[in-house]
Amino acid sequence: MPLCGLKPYTGHLAAASDLAEIVLGIKALTNGMAPGTLNFAEADDDFRDLKISGVHHECRGRHFLTTSYGTGGQSSAVLVEIA
Repeated sequence: MPLCGLKPYTGHLAAASDLAEIVLGIKALTNGMAPGTLNFAEADDDFRDLKISGVHHECRGRHFLTTSYGTGGQSSAVLVEIA
């Protein structure tokens, strides 16, 4: 499955960015689609082996991981599974 990130779609929403990413992640999995990485054009030569995509694609996954690294060392990670 290609790697993608939702953070570019939500911007810097401060404390709300994690919640927005969780909502978007649940919506993506329930719709069976994974968003492409926003503004991605071409991988650097050192990273060609990673499957990064700039376009939306079908996804049959049941899990996603969201991480947040806040100022002052406040970090969190949430693993969500859709039943």
